[in-house]
Amino acid sequence: MWLAYQVEGQAEKMLELSGQMMAKGEIDENVFFRRASALRKLGKYEQALEEIDHAIHMLGIGNNAVHQDYVRERESIIVSMQMRQYAESLAKSIGNEVVEIAEKRIEEASRSLTHKIETAQRVVSESLLKIVEILGLFVTLSGFLVGSGVVVFKATTFSERAIVMTLFVVGSLIFFTLLRLVTGFRRRERRERRIK
Repeated sequence: MWLAYQVEGQAEKMLELSGQMMAKGEIDENVFFRRASALRKLGKYEQALEEIDHAIHMLGIGNNAVHQDYVRERESIIVSMQMRQYAESLAKSIGNEVVEIAEKRIEEASRSLTHKIETAQRVVSESLLKIVEILGLFVTLSGFLVGSGVVVFKATTFSERAIVMTLFVVGSLIFFTLLRLVTGFRRRERRERRIK
């Protein structure tokens, strides 16, 4: 079973067989060696170290070749444990870095979205203000026209009618000048904001 790497669940089966052998009293250093190997494959490094140390302790004097095999297994356990710790540390570090990058991007997106919302609100409020100003000018013009019309109809002489018509023309020109100033001022403001 120890050499059967292709068998699914090999490590678990080795532990099960070694447990049965130990229950029957068939305990020697090889049983602990095989158990250490199985535990290493399962990622139970602390237990694997205990088992391999027990196997090395049980090994008789003069078995240098076997002792080297046991020591190599012990080194494999330690290297596997260190690699697992390094992988976990690296995964944690990468995870923290990814979280940090994601948080920065979320903050940037949030700031950009807030800026766009504020810009949209400013544009809407400016448009509404412009509409109100233009409507105010139209209401003023309407009042002026109605008043001028009434005065024209009530005027009896040509000179009175000429004065009223002159006022009418001058008032209309003032209205269109004010309308032009209001719309032109808003455009200038918007252009200056874009430049900033």
